[in-house]
Amino acid sequence: MIIFAFTIIYFTERNIPWRMNLLNYLFLGLAIILVFISFIWNYPLLIKQGIPTKFPWVIFFFAELLSLIAYLRVFIL
Repeated sequence: MIIFAFTIIYFTERNIPWRMNLLNYLFLGLAIILVFISFIWNYPLLIKQGIPTKFPWVIFFFAELLSLIAYLRVFIL
């Protein structure tokens, strides 16, 4: 998602046209929500013990995959 943002800034500064459609916005929105969920997944355990024991990598990677698909749809395809 960070590369996505930097690419948008790069294209905008150089007046290179790019387009986002509804599906890409949905992919990015879902990716943002899933990344947030992956970081707060163990919040009760973190409050109770102070040290996180595991991280939901599957949710995080799925979010990154959605972000990558949106990026490819906007700037490559």
